[in-house]
Amino acid sequence: MNAMQQQQTIEGINEIAPVVIFLHAPKTGGTTLVRIIKRQCAPGSVLTLYDSSYGEELAAYPSAEIDRVRAIAGHFYFGVHRLIARPSIYITLLRDPVDRVISHYHFVRRSPEHYLYTAANELSLSEFVVACGADEPNNDQTRLLAGRHQPEGTPPNADDMLAAARKNLREHVAVVGTTEEFDRALLLMRRTFGWGRPFYVRENVSKKQSRRDVISPETRRVIENYNALDIDLYEEARMLFAERVREQDTAFQRELFVFRRLNSAYALAGQLQRLTNLNVRIGAQ
Repeated sequence: MNAMQQQQTIEGINEIAPVVIFLHAPKTGGTTLVRIIKRQCAPGSVLTLYDSSYGEELAAYPSAEIDRVRAIAGHFYFGVHRLIARPSIYITLLRDPVDRVISHYHFVRRSPEHYLYTAANELSLSEFVVACGADEPNNDQTRLLAGRHQPEGTPPNADDMLAAARKNLREHVAVVGTTEEFDRALLLMRRTFGWGRPFYVRENVSKKQSRRDVISPETRRVIENYNALDIDLYEEARMLFAERVREQDTAFQRELFVFRRLNSAYALAGQLQRLTNLNVRIGAQ
């Protein structure tokens, strides 16, 4: 198949396939997944809405532009599908809540533009979690997946939010993966959407201090207490993910083994290319 035929095939798929909506909870490995999605889609067919809460911008998009969209990604709340006329389907990644909060804290400490930068640099991890209370980063995954689950002006209710998030996860998310099982999640998405091999190099990898084994048991308990909803939702996600994996045929594990071998070579080739480019730039100076 030549390049023109391949492009025509991709455009034909875009006309009939549902829009893939990637609900990207922060610090779950989603930046890497967005890059993969972009490589699987026709150029310009992926919308990234990282300054949006509910994807409100979509209401102003001309229908001709929406018709060309194959995927939408962002840190938005569940409910983006209501703003587009085309059929749509959700995917998401969830991460162990303790690890995610630790990673978020250290990310904010390195990000002067973040609104929590000052607090994160003045407070210890446990103090930061307590100070944030019911807001970011605590229970972010549940909050995003719950979406607008209560009428405007209604006081938030934790039980209702968790119930809404679990319902949306079960009924509207075609593939829910976990950060810890990233490769298996990728292969489920590949099988679901007919992707090519989703090779990748990790993006935005946290530094060593983001690992849970460097915090005290007391700090871990504080994080768990303030993220009880996310812990419950994460266990639900792990169960749904395990069910999907069990449904796969016997070739799935072999496919996973081959993918990991090839992806290691892909990552190594990328590193060598970056070193070559760096040497060329240095030599040109």
